[in-house]
Amino acid sequence: MAVDTNDLGVEIGSAFQGWRGEEGDSLDSVVDDDDSLDAVEEYWDIPISGMPGTPLEQLKVEYERCMRLSTEDLDYEPAVYMREGSELLSQLRDQLVMLPEIKDLTPECKIEEADVGVPGKTTPEMEDQVRRILEYHRKIFLGDGNAAPPPARGVVCDLDVGDAKPVAQRPRSIAPHLWTKVYELLKKLLENGLIETSTSPWASPIVIVLKKNGVDIRMCIDYRV
Repeated sequence: MAVDTNDLGVEIGSAFQGWRGEEGDSLDSVVDDDDSLDAVEEYWDIPISGMPGTPLEQLKVEYERCMRLSTEDLDYEPAVYMREGSELLSQLRDQLVMLPEIKDLTPECKIEEADVGVPGKTTPEMEDQVRRILEYHRKIFLGDGNAAPPPARGVVCDLDVGDAKPVAQRPRSIAPHLWTKVYELLKKLLENGLIETSTSPWASPIVIVLKKNGVDIRMCIDYRV
């Protein structure tokens, strides 16, 4: 799954991935300085949006730049986010794709609680054999029905869009007080390989949903045309 991270003011271009400076310096050696953003721009003599580095490095630098902006400097549309349980969210639920929460990715599957066997038909020996097989393959089972499996590898899904004109929706603004939460979530999704950078002409914006506690967030993607 590819997420256009421009919603954070982030421009992560895979075309720049892996670049290094003339002296072989990595981006981290520049970013970690107190005046990191100024140093980076001076060092590369290019705007941050065109800066080389890995997706995580670029995300970090863009996040730092966003945090330096004051609300008066922001020329954005009003922030768009919803609340869980709201009527609007219930109407759009079938049209939004919710990204998995990191804490739900790897719940341990309790094989000992598996409902194995058929009363009156299977013997304890047969049930024990089935449990041993399940235990051997424990890692492929999800411990929670709402959990997300690990990223699929070695599988390519081609979507034939024919002659359709690519749809590139504008990124939606995010309230400044949610930037840190969105940054941390994007960082974890990148680290776990659940999202990746994309240069596709097709682009859909993310939508931030506030959970019922009014503090935590859930990230969704609006694929409506």
